[in-house]
Amino acid sequence: MSKPGKLASPSLIDQADVGDPTHLNPDTENAWIEVIHKMDSAYADLVHYQVELEQKNSELEEAQQFIRSVMSAMTDVLIVCDFKGQIEEVNQALEYLTGRKQSELEQQPIVNLFSPESQPLVDQFPEKLGSDAIVDCEVNMLGYDGELVPLAMNCSSRYDHEGRLVGMVFSLGEVFAVFL
Repeated sequence: MSKPGKLASPSLIDQADVGDPTHLNPDTENAWIEVIHKMDSAYADLVHYQVELEQKNSELEEAQQFIRSVMSAMTDVLIVCDFKGQIEEVNQALEYLTGRKQSELEQQPIVNLFSPESQPLVDQFPEKLGSDAIVDCEVNMLGYDGELVPLAMNCSSRYDHEGRLVGMVFSLGEVFAVFL
């Protein structure tokens, strides 16, 4: 009902000009049935995609938790860098060794973690990206108290899901002397 003094807006049925809505002609009725079927189909697709998205999200969360648990259980130092040598991610072993949190280390040049005599070697790694991995070179890392920590370092190239070179992964562990 409209207020006194105002004209009533025509209803949607009046605007659609279908005449008496209780008596649709067969063509109009078939058109509405087809629209309803298409809406049902679209809704079913949306529900299917939502379920699929939730499942993939759950799988992604499980994979991330798995990776976090593996990285935190490692006793060797793990450092992930971009192709310029800027730190992107580290594990708890490096946090413990340096006394610095990941948030303090992110976007810092990896060379800052090493003693001055080891920095020239580390500076060369970005140039070797895409070639063979660097295996067991000895470096001195700066510990949390400034003490030098001798480590055996491995470095390999890191690629994204499309096979593009995106950075480096460093793994550093204790230097073991072999006695014969």
